[in-house]
Amino acid sequence: MYEVRLRSRRVRRELSALGRGDQERVLDQFESLSTEPRPNGTVKLEDGIYRLRIGNFRVFYLIDEERRRI
Repeated sequence: MYEVRLRSRRVRRELSALGRGDQERVLDQFESLSTEPRPNGTVKLEDGIYRLRIGNFRVFYLIDEERRRI
């Protein structure tokens, strides 16, 4: 299992600005990343940075294999 963390205030602010349905969909996907950090449709960009589409949104995240964090 990986620990999923929202590190910056900007991420939390943008997430809170989404509509309730979109917010729930994104948070559900974040939660599923804890067990499957590279789901189908994930694109590796560079050195542990990945992009995932969630509906009309693009989520960029970093996987730290050593600490098992996203």
